[in-house]
Amino acid sequence: MAPRRFRRTPEVICSPRSFLESSACDAVDAALKDLKNCGRKLQSLLVSHGDEVRLLERLYYKGKNQHRSALFWNRLEEVRKYGKRLQELELLNLFELLRCSFFGLAVVANPKALKGPWTHYPDSRCVIFIMERISSCLFLLMKSHRQLAEAYRFFVVSMQSGYFVQLVLTITSITSRLDILAMELQPVLSDWHRTSTALLSSLHVGLHNLRKVSFL
Repeated sequence: MAPRRFRRTPEVICSPRSFLESSACDAVDAALKDLKNCGRKLQSLLVSHGDEVRLLERLYYKGKNQHRSALFWNRLEEVRKYGKRLQELELLNLFELLRCSFFGLAVVANPKALKGPWTHYPDSRCVIFIMERISSCLFLLMKSHRQLAEAYRFFVVSMQSGYFVQLVLTITSITSRLDILAMELQPVLSDWHRTSTALLSSLHVGLHNLRKVSFL
């Protein structure tokens, strides 16, 4: 079985907005506005996180032959592992999937075509899948914070030995920034999860025909 972070996204089923009660449409309008604000923060943080991970990757491949037996290198590999795990979740793609699903399958296939008011809504299976991925990511971020904080303390102590000070200092700085980004991502993902919950509740309550929704 593939690791949970590599789970395949279910096929999205979009239904016309006209299937919903007007009260549900108002709730979705508010939720999509919150989702847009969340998306801006999410993109900024994930882009910064990706930059730090790429910098760490360059250091790793440049120095692995020389330093792979050093104790601080084992810690670097741990930091690298958690950085890559977050990137592997492809949260921005998941966010775009949710947002585009309110504009129909054509926009899901081509997000650049997104414009105008929302015209469709996703089936519950898609929304629930995304909520599960957000929950998994929040768990990963909490675990990452513990590991990165521990690695940071180790690197600070390692610098006192005087060996490879410049390299260890650079790694320490990257580790610190990754930890800060992980902590800043947590409230953004929590907001995203709450908004997704509100969307799911609104779509469920506002359906004329509950058989049109696919539940897990």
